[in-house]
Amino acid sequence: MSRQPEQEATFQAAMRGGWGHPLEYHDELESTQDRLLQLAHHGDSVGACVVADHQAGGRGQHGRLWQVKPGQGLLFSLLLRPQLPAAELGGLPPLVASLALLRSLSPLELDLSLRWPNDLYAGPRKLAGLLMEGRIEGENYRHIALGIGLNLGQARIDFPPELCDRAVSLHQLLGQVPLPQDILAGFLIEMETLWTRLEAGEGSALVREWKRHWPDAKRVVRTTDGLGQAMDVNDQGALVLIKNTGEHHLYDSNSILSWEGP
Repeated sequence: MSRQPEQEATFQAAMRGGWGHPLEYHDELESTQDRLLQLAHHGDSVGACVVADHQAGGRGQHGRLWQVKPGQGLLFSLLLRPQLPAAELGGLPPLVASLALLRSLSPLELDLSLRWPNDLYAGPRKLAGLLMEGRIEGENYRHIALGIGLNLGQARIDFPPELCDRAVSLHQLLGQVPLPQDILAGFLIEMETLWTRLEAGEGSALVREWKRHWPDAKRVVRTTDGLGQAMDVNDQGALVLIKNTGEHHLYDSNSILSWEGP
């Protein structure tokens, strides 16, 4: 049976990384991020992508462990080499990537939302997380390593006790697990499209689209300097909080300790 054009595009993308770069697949790695950073150091181009069935030392934000049993998650890292100055990019790369992931899952018809700056949720439970690590030289990024972990096949019992009510997998939501290569291919197609738009100056439009999937306006946030209420995300991807003094302040992800409430 012949594939339709859109199916063919997805199939071909599953055989490569973004921007036509070959995928590098491993049964097991210490970390896809660490491997990708090695490739970045040796000069690999934008779109290099490292995929692993299992990570022995996967990590998330703030050094937290990202532990998934073999075959239960889609774990990969993508190399970006931004053309825009680092100050202009601000906190946009993880927002753009999380939006690309949400768009790539739209055929599944799930009720998904985005949590600033880099998580994907189904209701109150986390479905995927993103980690951005970059190296800046002068005013520009030399590279960005974007790591993504998507929960695929876990049952409730597979999550650690402290996470079983806070995390969810596609298997729990759908009763089945979509093909990981289809999800990855869809993400790479969406990410290449959105990244091209970002570098063409469409950052504000992408933030507006991202905020259509953001349910956390008005939530209370605990920061390194006290509590505030989330009011907005600005065009550079920074979180805008109002403090009890009535003043508005901008925060990056390193300054956020927790979101209060559900």
